[in-house]
Parts: sequence; C-alpha cells; structure tokens
Amino acid sequence: MAIMSHPIFKFFAISLISFLAMAQASAEVNVTHYKGQAKITADSCHELSKEIKALKTLSNNKSIADESLFQVDKGGKCSTKGNPLLPSLFAKLNNQSALIDGPNCWNFALRSAGLVKSLRYTEPGEVNSLLNSQMCKSVPNNKVQPGDLAFVKNSFGEHIHAYVYITPNILFAKHAQTAMYNFKLMPMKEMLKSYERTRHCQIKNLHHKDCYNHTVYFRCESFDSYTKKINFNKKAPSTASLFDYIDEIETTLEPLVINPDFKMHNLPKKNTEQSELYKKIADRLETLIALTTILSQYSSFDTFSQSDLTKAEQYFFQRQASMRIQSIYASAHGLLRNTSQRRKMDKSLYKDFKNALKHFQSNNKWSQSDFQP
Repeated sequence: MAIMSHPIFKFFAISLISFLAMAQASAEVNVTHYKGQAKITADSCHELSKEIKALKTLSNNKSIADESLFQVDKGGKCSTKGNPLLPSLFAKLNNQSALIDGPNCWNFALRSAGLVKSLRYTEPGEVNSLLNSQMCKSVPNNKVQPGDLAFVKNSFGEHIHAYVYITPNILFAKHAQTAMYNFKLMPMKEMLKSYERTRHCQIKNLHHKDCYNHTVYFRCESFDSYTKKINFNKKAPSTASLFDYIDEIETTLEPLVINPDFKMHNLPKKNTEQSELYKKIADRLETLIALTTILSQYSSFDTFSQSDLTKAEQYFFQRQASMRIQSIYASAHGLLRNTSQRRKMDKSLYKDFKNALKHFQSNNKWSQSDFQP
C-alpha cells in the first residue's frame, strides 16, 4: 500500500490541514482584556469588520456603524472595544469570575441560550438531556452561526468543554468550574491550546488519533420558548408549577454565586451580623430554604403523570427537574465550602439550605426512579 493512501496518514493529513486552517484564521485576530473591558485586534480593518459583523449579529445590535469603531495604530493593526458589541449577559460577565467554584463551561453555554436559568454548576446529565431534546438541533460545521453552542468531545464521545461560537477566530466561554477562571471573550487559539488534545496527550506530548478532540455544534431555542410552544402550563399545570419554584430558587441563588455585590471580603470585621450585606445574604438563604421546603408537595409521580404530556415528555421534564436540583445542590455545596473565607459568617443557614435540597432529593420518588418512556 502506498504511504500516501494509508488510513493513518490520511487522518493526520486531514487533522493537520484542519488545524492549520484554524490556526491561520485565528492568527489574524487577538483579544486582550483590561479589567472588564475587551479589546479585539486584527491585522486589518477589513478582517476586523468580519468579527464586528458577527458580534452585531449575536447581540442584534444594529445601531453602531462599523467605521466608528475602528482604531488603527502606527503599525497598521486595527482594533475595537469589544464590550459595546457583546450581548448584555456577555458584557456583564466579561473577564469577571464567579464568587465560588461551580459555574462551568457547560453552564454558561446553556445559560447563553436560555436553556438553564442561572449561572451555577451544571451536571453532565443535564447537558445530555438538553442537547438530546427537541430544543436543540445539530448544526453542520459549515453552517455554524454566531451564538451557536459548541461542544468539544473526546474520542470516547464525552463532552469535555463548551463555548459560544462567534467566528472561526473568537468565542465566549468559561474554562473549567473553578473560580480562578473568568468568563471572557477569547481568541479561538486560546481555546485550542487547552482543548485541541486531551490533557494526557498534552502532558506526554502525544499525537496519535485518540489524542485529538473534535467539536460539534448545536442551535437551541430557550426553555421558556419551548414550553410555551407545547402549551406546557395548560397541559401540565402541576409540572409547570414545580418548575416555577425551581426557577425561583435559581433566580434567588444566582447573585450569591456570581454578583460582585455579594463578595464576602466586603463583610465588616466587627459587628458582622449587623451589616447590610450579612442581612441580604441571610435573607436570600432563608428564602431559598423556604422555597426548597415547598418542593416537598411535588414529590410524587403525580406531579408528572397527571397531565396531557406524552410519556416521552413526562420523562424529559422529570429528568430535567432531577438534574436541575442536583446541579443546584452542587452549587449549595460550593457556597458552604466557601464559608471558611467568610468573616464570622454563620454556617447554619448554608447547611440548612444544602440539607433541605438533600432531603428533597432523598425523599421524592421520581428523582430516584429509572423510569423510561
């Protein structure tokens, strides 16, 4: 057999061509950050205009003329401020970190599409359930658009990273679930440096075919859009009510996980419990405990079965509720672990919130079931 026609050679040739094409595209555009502001730089304003067009499509921003954004330096490089072009959620989070470990790459990608309701930890099962639902459709690589969700998979088909695709040059993501990694606009080459090959192969400097990860794309509608389309509130009022309470828990929880106003180093050293910040935190935790306690009335299968949902729909919403509670529980654990850094912050409310979630998980019938449609 000729070497050029050998399957292994073909694989490496295709991989090399794909990588070089991506590297060539990425080399022309860079993203730098100063505090919460992003700066996008390209070799020319012509190239930069492509990135600006994609960002404006993503944010549905039609009010800013491209030419007004260009800044050309003495070397001929063209740059622009990125934040005014970003969707509000992206601009708010750009180059910011979470207050605790937990929010991960999967969560941000799903949150950007409205598939989950808060910035917090997201379980792998929650990702798989949503991507395999009617809300998400697979997108061929040559049809990908700004705002599509990209999931990096290894040779075993496991999701190892996710980001929001913008162009072949730039994306928005959060690396890993630790608080040290910021949410940010970044060049594609930065993502490839971490995720093009498996960690083992990077450490050992291996390049065999199983080392290389690949990316699949999805275009998704929001959870609210989907439930409205299937007339969820009318067909399944009890199930819809359960999700309303879970939504309220997520809305109450998110600021404790992400909002800089809740940074614990802002708590005063003296008279801690008399401070406004302490009272705000305690009030949210008490609300979370109360909301979680209410969930007990939705512990039976009747919550899902007494509806006009199909068996497949019942299973999907049952699994979604279960996965969301597990993900919220993981975030509650992250909050509790972080209490050692809180100045004289009483742990009891954090423990009560976590225990209330654990009690609900242990005692409701449907989250412990292997029911299949």
